[in-house]
Amino acid sequence: MYIVNTRPDISFAIQFLSQFVQAPSKYHHQVVQRILRYIKSSPAQGIFYPKTSIVQLKAFSDSDSASCSITRHSTTGYCIYLGESLISWKTKKQSTIYRSSSKAEYRALATMCCEIQWLIYLLKDLCITPCNIASLFYDSESARHIARNNSFHERTKHIEIDCHVVREKLEQQLFHLLPIRSMEQPADIFTKALDHEVF
Repeated sequence: MYIVNTRPDISFAIQFLSQFVQAPSKYHHQVVQRILRYIKSSPAQGIFYPKTSIVQLKAFSDSDSASCSITRHSTTGYCIYLGESLISWKTKKQSTIYRSSSKAEYRALATMCCEIQWLIYLLKDLCITPCNIASLFYDSESARHIARNNSFHERTKHIEIDCHVVREKLEQQLFHLLPIRSMEQPADIFTKALDHEVF
């Protein structure tokens, strides 16, 4: 568990295994051994913080639709960079089952929005002013459309109210909401986590 603090590439696998701590099986033990072999084969990997970096928040977020074969819950994942340094990441199973992938994607977007807001407040407390507005890269066109749409339609009324914090913060220009294809470099660590590359 503690190595996840410096190895975000295994965060998805650890999050998956932590669900079975109460009643682990032989399969889970094999997965743990595979993760340990993966860590042993790449001991030099970790997080690098360069001395000089631009003070700007860049966030990458995604959600898969009903990925858990047991409960059919979706998984949310995100990573946030301050300049070129990875400072925050998370992989978590969503608490609610959604019939639409757009709802699961929008829930992930709301989680990311709250994390960005918290980091901006933290930087402000440390008397650090970002040089630009935070950039949030997201691949779901439907979630971006819901966030930018000023009117609530029948199809979006059932989405929880707290999700609409995204629209409010977007209107306050807390961050820019951009498609992933417009970013300069891919978020390799995050992509690796959601693609289950460790498994």
